[in-house]
Amino acid sequence: MAVTSSGKTIVVGHHPEEMSQRDDWKHGGAVLDADDQLTRDFDLPLPPGGGGWTFSSFQMAGGDGVAYVILHSNTPEQTAMATILETGNNILKIKVIPVPPDSNQRHHNQWLFGPGVVAEAYIFPGERLSRFDEYDLNSGEKVATKSAVGGGFQTGCYLGDKYSMLADSRRVDSARGLPPQTLRLVTFKLQ
Repeated sequence: MAVTSSGKTIVVGHHPEEMSQRDDWKHGGAVLDADDQLTRDFDLPLPPGGGGWTFSSFQMAGGDGVAYVILHSNTPEQTAMATILETGNNILKIKVIPVPPDSNQRHHNQWLFGPGVVAEAYIFPGERLSRFDEYDLNSGEKVATKSAVGGGFQTGCYLGDKYSMLADSRRVDSARGLPPQTLRLVTFKLQ
């Protein structure tokens, strides 16, 4: 879910016909007013070429009268950004983003929202570099590629010039007195 600048909440999710039939799940969302009352709901349309959308990230971003979420389809494989307006007749716009597919040569990690952008985090196996391709929230166009040396397992925040992540303490100098299971919030500067 995301909260817009006016205080409205936009939620997305799925409503399964039967919990055991995941292929039959319908995806959509709702707009709630500042008092959490439903003002309208919507279903996600089918992607170009058929198949169905799923949510590519557990994150959403809220802005000035709008929310954003990243969608993914396996058939055919494609990624898109959904722009959800809090008011109007046509509240849902979906733009396919031309990202390379996840593969053995380029492993997609996750999507992160930052100031005015959504960034795809990915790695090339065998490298210690985390890479981020930034896409403008308004146009869906790729605007930058950034990278940082570092590793962890869960990114926390993407701020455009740096990002944070949770990392365990297995590789921390034992003189620091941190047990290996200790989680640390680590911040990396992007280049």
